[in-house]
Amino acid sequence: MYTHSLSLPTKIKLLLQKGLLDTNIQLSNFLIAKGVSDAIRTSLGPHGMDKVILSDNEILITNDGATIMKNAKFDHPVAKLLVNVSESQDSEVGDGTTSVIILSGSLLGASINLIRRGIPGNRLTKCLGIFFGRNQKNIVKNCNSNKSKEFEHSL
Repeated sequence: MYTHSLSLPTKIKLLLQKGLLDTNIQLSNFLIAKGVSDAIRTSLGPHGMDKVILSDNEILITNDGATIMKNAKFDHPVAKLLVNVSESQDSEVGDGTTSVIILSGSLLGASINLIRRGIPGNRLTKCLGIFFGRNQKNIVKNCNSNKSKEFEHSL
């Protein structure tokens, strides 16, 4: 199996070394997830960059998000949670693993800004729950509409 500790951005490494992330665990967790997302983001798309994953005796070069997440070795629990999100996406849909990691990182990045503005975490969680609930209803509604059925038949 290929293993490699995926490199976190330099800014986060410096904050961890200085011990500044330990004072606010929630913010620390968000920054770790954002760092993983940013590292994976560069592999997306037709011009995505390849990642090199090294183990003791093997080298893997890929730009596939599922392969990167599956073979990278993470020590942080939040990074491991993102690996689980990626694996769930891969097993349920078979595609979109990079996108789901990037989407998660983007949501957490926006949440970091709101927390820094003083929005309490429990209020943020409640609002995100409402947002996801409403959007889920809209997606299901649009998928069940006649327009989507017409679109399916045209394929």
